[in-house]
Amino acid sequence: MADTMNAKEDMTFKQGMDELERIVASLESGEMELEQSLDAYAKGVKLLGALQNKLDAAEQQVQVLMGQLAQAPEDDVQDSTLSKA
Repeated sequence: MADTMNAKEDMTFKQGMDELERIVASLESGEMELEQSLDAYAKGVKLLGALQNKLDAAEQQVQVLMGQLAQAPEDDVQDSTLSKA
């Protein structure tokens, strides 16, 4: 189970989305046995959680970058400060 979780964390977001789409297509096909459907659904839920974690991490990175951008001095101020030194 831990190996499966690590594999989900190691895949790219696109790879995870592709896998999730395959799982959904399999479930929607109606061709799997009940037990297989439940296993696939559980795998999809875990994968969805891993993808949500990746999205959350990306959102946090964007917020950090936006905060750095907002805190950066204006070019005019930076240039005038450097020319006075």
